[in-house]
Amino acid sequence: MTDQPIQSIPMTDKELTARITADLLSLPDELRRAESLGAQFRAELAAAKAALADAELTAQINAVPDGKNAEARKLQADKAVHDDPTAQAARAKVYELESAVSAAEVDAKGLVRQWSAALALCELQAAKINFYHDQKKGEMK
Repeated sequence: MTDQPIQSIPMTDKELTARITADLLSLPDELRRAESLGAQFRAELAAAKAALADAELTAQINAVPDGKNAEARKLQADKAVHDDPTAQAARAKVYELESAVSAAEVDAKGLVRQWSAALALCELQAAKINFYHDQKKGEMK
């Protein structure tokens, strides 16, 4: 179809090939870092949840409900746990780490999608190069 030799693939194809190559070389490390960060956040989250449970238990033990019935005392104890500054700080840390875990998972999934796209583009570029090469070989015969 074309009488251009394979060396004259348009510059945009060369740039695309270079970009795909760079992505295929860099994305595995980026994905590993994102997954490692997610694992680190999950470990921190587990520790934060344990600290929250401890803080809530301590607040509940230290609560001095004075209600006249069990329901009123339960509500007062729950309020004391909710209002405890240590429990509030631990709760905020848990929420922060849950958000960090979610963000790391989103980042990792995005990198997996980028990897898949780079592989697909690599296959398309390889097919295009093979097509040009086959065209050139056909012209030489």
